Amino acid sequence: MMLRSVFGKTLWERRRSIIWWMLGMAALAFLTVAFWPSLRDQAGLGDFLESFPPELLALFGIENAQELLTPAGFVSSRLYASIGPILLTVFGISVGTSVMAGEEDRGTMDILLAQPVSRRRLVLDGAAAMTVLVSIVAAALLAVLFATNPIFDLGFSGSAIVAANVGITLLALLHGALALAVGGITGNRGLTLGVATAVVVFGWFINALAEIVDELKPVQEISPFHWFLQGTPLARGWDWPANALMAAVTVAFVVVAVWAFERRDVAT
Repeated sequence: MMLRSVFGKTLWERRRSIIWWMLGMAALAFLTVAFWPSLRDQAGLGDFLESFPPELLALFGIENAQELLTPAGFVSSRLYASIGPILLTVFGISVGTSVMAGEEDRGTMDILLAQPVSRRRLVLDGAAAMTVLVSIVAAALLAVLFATNPIFDLGFSGSAIVAANVGITLLALLHGALALAVGGITGNRGLTLGVATAVVVFGWFINALAEIVDELKPVQEISPFHWFLQGTPLARGWDWPANALMAAVTVAFVVVAVWAFERRDVAT
């Protein structure tokens, strides 16, 4: 079904899957915070955590085992430093890939280009739809944290919850925009998914390993995960420089996508 804009078409195509993504993110958030009270009441937990190798803790964004004994450290380790950002970036990449590379792979790009819409508008509509969809999924995480914060006595401020979720949303949009740019340059769905996924894996592992391998510290600075996870998101609150940097890189990738797609011959 063709709608009046690429923006509407993208949202319409995701109308069912977005519900499952929201439910999945909400379930992850609820199970994480619901587990906190039992973890908090475990006697001798601190000594047990200290026995964990620092390499293992680093993979969950934990520099000090004692951080896991705080609500902010425990929740951040799962929702913002490991499972949460991976899921949301995967979703962002899937949407960013489908806008151009996906259409070309399915052989439907000629139908889109036959409509009274410019290539620039096609890319910008796709980027706007990606922003809305990623924000909707992240909103499920936000809603659960606000609802469960008083129930499980987590002690998070409303500002910190919003700040952490804005950060994770920008992180996912950055990688989604990267997929958009690679799709605009190549039009190849497999290559787009491969490049974007490789960047996510590289950024996540480099950020984690640099906490225990000093030689990787300079490389860590280029990881978007490092920009987002400098400290504990739910304890740190707003990080305007990091947010601005992620937003700027996202916009740059969208500009590249527009520039490349307008100049590339599209096989229809």
